[in-house]
Amino acid sequence: MRIVSVPRARFLAFIEIDELNMGGKIRLADCVAPIVDRYQFSSFPQKIEDFDLDKGLKFGSGKAGDSVIDSLVIFDGAMFLDTLSSTDDSREILFGIHQSTCILHGFSSLEFN
Repeated sequence: MRIVSVPRARFLAFIEIDELNMGGKIRLADCVAPIVDRYQFSSFPQKIEDFDLDKGLKFGSGKAGDSVIDSLVIFDGAMFLDTLSSTDDSREILFGIHQSTCILHGFSSLEFN
């Protein structure tokens, strides 16, 4: 069998947001601008209503190198990222977002297995 196209490739990570921000010093809203700037998302949380972790913080239509990011959604307890290329790309990009956010804001970094 030959793969002709990848309509959407998703990588899901189970991450407790509160475990990252153990000191409680950073607002979730402070993390949005650096993610948007680095990955060029065209849609992202902007209003206070958009910061509901039960519904998910939704980022749409971004770019990481040569990979197109269809969506990034962050929940309390999980986050997922969809690309239009491969699950390996999705995993790598999601790991990069996690690592750069942790470094920038002094969060505890978690391992992706």
